[in-house]
Amino acid sequence: MKELLIERFKEFPIKQGTVWQGIRLRPGWMNNDDNELFCPHMMLWGELPAHYILSQPKLFNTHPSHQDILNDLLQAIIQTDNKSAHRPSAIWVKDKNFADFLSAKLEPLDIRCEYKSSLPEIEIIAKDMMKSMGLKNADAHSLVNDDFFEITKITEEQMASFYDAGKILYRAEPWQYFTDSDLITIDYEDGNKFPKAFVVMGSGGMEFGLSFFDTSDQFYKMVMQASTTKNPPMPSSGMWAVNYSSIMELPTPELEAWEKHRWKVAGEDAFPVILNYRCKGRSYKVDRPNSQELAFFEAIMRFFRKNMTILRKKPTVKGKIPTLLGEKEISLHLH
Repeated sequence: MKELLIERFKEFPIKQGTVWQGIRLRPGWMNNDDNELFCPHMMLWGELPAHYILSQPKLFNTHPSHQDILNDLLQAIIQTDNKSAHRPSAIWVKDKNFADFLSAKLEPLDIRCEYKSSLPEIEIIAKDMMKSMGLKNADAHSLVNDDFFEITKITEEQMASFYDAGKILYRAEPWQYFTDSDLITIDYEDGNKFPKAFVVMGSGGMEFGLSFFDTSDQFYKMVMQASTTKNPPMPSSGMWAVNYSSIMELPTPELEAWEKHRWKVAGEDAFPVILNYRCKGRSYKVDRPNSQELAFFEAIMRFFRKNMTILRKKPTVKGKIPTLLGEKEISLHLH
């Protein structure tokens, strides 16, 4: 069948100057016919310079193969009015492996296939589509399904180590011993670049994890605001947090990274996610850590877990903790 589609596609003329852009999306969790939850894949194709959608996006229950995506696109084009059907001069996609696949299949048809790290034109359409489906605009990378490792430059090895630290800390249940009013300040090697304090979330049985603050003053200011305002605003500089969530709550880049590597977690609601939440006007945006920042948060998680019992009895603990970026010296102070 795939050879027949290629042969049929050859019959269409090339429309010089046209570019097809393709982007794979994850439109959210759904129920299948057996009432089981799944997060489908959807391929969106657009054409430049006309700025229109090439075909009705199709949902795939599982991650489609490169051949499946190409077959679906060619079938859609072939089924259109023959007077308007054509081949493009080029095809651009955000997946390097998919670009290589398309090159092997379509460059003999005089179609140049290229990888692009960003496709602004089709991404605008994708964001509008995803927002119309109810996805919030706080995380632009989730709206356009960006690759986690590409946008953060974090290695797979480092992310695996972070998941391990998250699993160990979750199993220790620090929220059984600390509340979100127990401020813990941090002295850290090269600490000027990183938060200086954190609290444990989860003593109320709701959201679990660690919430970080640039300074102690930032924490106390937010406590004062919370006593007088129902929903105190996030600091404009942002706030880092390590949250534990279910797989359904994972942002799309994190979801795809986990689906590929299947790192072990402590439970179905114990997927660790590290994000920075910052104000932008009346809304908020999220940022992800880089390699140095992730090493810091993992070091704090491991050192806190190791010294959690001591910290409850003694207000200051000092020591060293190994990380993938080298051994780090840390002091924690319970206030």
